[in-house]
Amino acid sequence: AGFNGSWSPDGRKIVFDTLHTGHGIWIMDADGSNVAPVLAGPTGDVNPTWSPDGTHIAFLSTRAGGTGESRGAIYTARADGTDILQLTDPGQIVIGQATYESCKHAFECGPLPEIRLKGKQQTVRPYLLVGQRLDTIG
Repeated sequence: AGFNGSWSPDGRKIVFDTLHTGHGIWIMDADGSNVAPVLAGPTGDVNPTWSPDGTHIAFLSTRAGGTGESRGAIYTARADGTDILQLTDPGQIVIGQATYESCKHAFECGPLPEIRLKGKQQTVRPYLLVGQRLDTIG
């Protein structure tokens, strides 16, 4: 069964997670045909979403050793499952633009690649909360 899915920006494909072979990520055509694994196995890959240009998939995974979604890390991979890149460490805090704007004077934050939120047309830039700014301590 599929749990979390995301339409490709061009509307031709759907990426989704499933329990078919552990927590795997699969792709299918919009009409339900050509179902194929992208990232299949027992690694805890869930919550896939497309990059704005449709060439990559961002997802949450426990493959780095975390347990449960709260200890997962954010990864990207090409839509064919190659070139997997870990963007965060397990349990790191990722914030949105509004939170970044309100706390950037007090905390160091690093930009992550833009993503398209499920069901939305616009893209957003998430930020990784790194820690308190040293120039604000004391």
